[in-house]
Amino acid sequence: MDRGFLEVMANNVVVLTDACVKEGEVNVEKIRTEKDAAEKSLSGAVAVEEKEKAQAIIRRANIWLKLANK
Repeated sequence: MDRGFLEVMANNVVVLTDACVKEGEVNVEKIRTEKDAAEKSLSGAVAVEEKEKAQAIIRRANIWLKLANK
């Protein structure tokens, strides 16, 4: 999972992150495939860790799809 920091001071915004994606570079098909797989995994998950991992993937996919307006 990518992580980072955002700082807002006056009229300036600073973003520190390990990775970024430019507009138009989101692979929507790949994100949808990952989301579908995570949803299937979630429905069959027994262990708490499995459920949490699948839920995190689904949340991330939803964010990426929203950013890509898909």
